[in-house]
Amino acid sequence: MLDLLELSGLSDELEGKQITVLAPSESAFRDLGVADLGELLTDPGRAKDLLRRHILDEVYTYDELAALTEVTTMSGETLPVSTNGDSVMVAGATVTRPDADALNGEEGQEVAVFAIDQILLPD
Repeated sequence: MLDLLELSGLSDELEGKQITVLAPSESAFRDLGVADLGELLTDPGRAKDLLRRHILDEVYTYDELAALTEVTTMSGETLPVSTNGDSVMVAGATVTRPDADALNGEEGQEVAVFAIDQILLPD
């Protein structure tokens, strides 16, 4: 995901903003397939559009995210948030609770990062 942020030029656009990143796991990118991943790496515009679906315009803690019913992405789309027991899901992707408090969007942070188990592809 970091490579895609750099390649798309989106990392510069995010500088200084308070955001939450829903970062697909490595296995989620592997599940995407070589052809689709290659297309993302060679098409910065498509990569930027897809990445914007994974970035929320506010910093959320895991518990704040769990309390929501929807979130708005940087692309302007609204994605549903649901809970199932202790699991939080955004648009069907399971959000992993971070181990370290330093990554959970505590007050004063500019970026919160949560791993998700799949890529949030457009419908």
